[in-house]
Amino acid sequence: IEFWVSNGGPDRTFDHPQFLVAPAKFTPPFSEYQFAFQGYDVSTNAGKSNGPGKLPTMLNPYVQSWNFGIQRELSRSTVLEVRYVGNKTTHKWRQYTISEVNIFENGFLTEFQNAQRNLSISQAAGVSSFQNRGLAGQVALPILETSFGANGSNAALAAGSSWTSATFINDLLQGQAGRLAASLQGGSSPTYYCRLVGSNFGPCADLGYTSPRSYPINFWVPNPYVFENDNANDTSWGNYNGLQVEFRQRLRYGATLTASYTWSHALTDMPTQSSASGNVLNYTTIRNFALDKGPISNDRRQSYKFYGTYELPFGAGKKFNITNPVLNRILGGWMIGGISTVVSGAENFVGSTYQTLNNFGNPGVNLQGLTSTQFRNMLLESPRNNPAGVFSLTTADPSLIAASGTSVQSIFAPWTTAGTLGRRFYITGAWYWSLNTSINKDVRINDRARLTLQGEFLNVLNHPEFDLPSFSPTSTTFGQVTSSMVGPRNIELRGYIRW
Repeated sequence: IEFWVSNGGPDRTFDHPQFLVAPAKFTPPFSEYQFAFQGYDVSTNAGKSNGPGKLPTMLNPYVQSWNFGIQRELSRSTVLEVRYVGNKTTHKWRQYTISEVNIFENGFLTEFQNAQRNLSISQAAGVSSFQNRGLAGQVALPILETSFGANGSNAALAAGSSWTSATFINDLLQGQAGRLAASLQGGSSPTYYCRLVGSNFGPCADLGYTSPRSYPINFWVPNPYVFENDNANDTSWGNYNGLQVEFRQRLRYGATLTASYTWSHALTDMPTQSSASGNVLNYTTIRNFALDKGPISNDRRQSYKFYGTYELPFGAGKKFNITNPVLNRILGGWMIGGISTVVSGAENFVGSTYQTLNNFGNPGVNLQGLTSTQFRNMLLESPRNNPAGVFSLTTADPSLIAASGTSVQSIFAPWTTAGTLGRRFYITGAWYWSLNTSINKDVRINDRARLTLQGEFLNVLNHPEFDLPSFSPTSTTFGQVTSSMVGPRNIELRGYIRW
């Protein structure tokens, strides 16, 4: 882009100022050292210096589909068709971070468990601290002691930012080893990390952490230079299998009808996002991609659909013939239509936000004494009288609700065992049905002009589809439904004149 500035002369000529170039030279590759502790995505693909890392051999995603059907004529105007439909999506692109904190090979999980015992012993003595205070049963915590201690020109951290930190103590009580490790790794903040590695890491030495330590710079994450290190691959997948039964009646006696039933199941390892969105969608853990296999977010196992039209038998040439041209324009030419849908609920993952394994995965929940089906039934409103299953609008089974509004923690609680995963299951949402209708009329004004009137009545019976209840075991509105997924009745009226 060029910018021109007038010299003010009468001939209105323009001077061309010197271009400003920043930086003066652009000579990649650049050292990560210059960008330490920044939130950049660093590519792992040779020759690429921006954006997430991509494998050089990534392929375009594609879908293979197949179907098989049998069609049978039942009468001159009706047919029954049974089909199997399947497809498989291969090489779906997925972007995810590989900056998953390590709590296993570096020994931090054992230290976290020791810190939990230290805290329990101190609390029994009336002190809220996980430091080794020399009490019986307490042990040294070398990783934490180094992360909190002095290094070079940086003094040791105050107790409120270390041994008595309410945040760290809460992580210990909840078994959130991944969350505590992420805090010590620090991301864009070197407070704890640089005390741990010291001058082993050049950017830390530049900040005054000049004492070397025995811990490697990749103690927490593979690449400590960047806050996030995102990668992309083409190994994600999806598949669909469905049985479809359809009955069709073509126009007969003024009526058409199509009725269908579908049983289907859709699985993927990307249940909530398409491969085209380009956003980061982390795995539960990069140690085991298979944990993310599950039903897709819009998976509906069963679906019934009915739609058709009917020409009212009034008007010229109809069963109730009207010969008067004025009455024929008023009473003749009416057609009604309708679409009715009945579908089962979507599959919804039940989990918690506690980080017991790493810094982003969902560890699941602790469900005791109940199967997932029994747990779902306790969230339904009058399940015996309502077999379709509508979730409660006010509260679930009282035996599942604590006085605070959360779930009874002895039955349903977050998973709190550090370094492990709890129950991971899906709950099927409530069934939903709807009815949309229409009415249409075509009136001939003369040989060249026609008037068309249309009325559409969406959700004509004003039947709501309620959203899911809160599944968070620590929410004070656990088991309650607070919103609807479908709007109220909507009426649209239209008129056209064609000539």
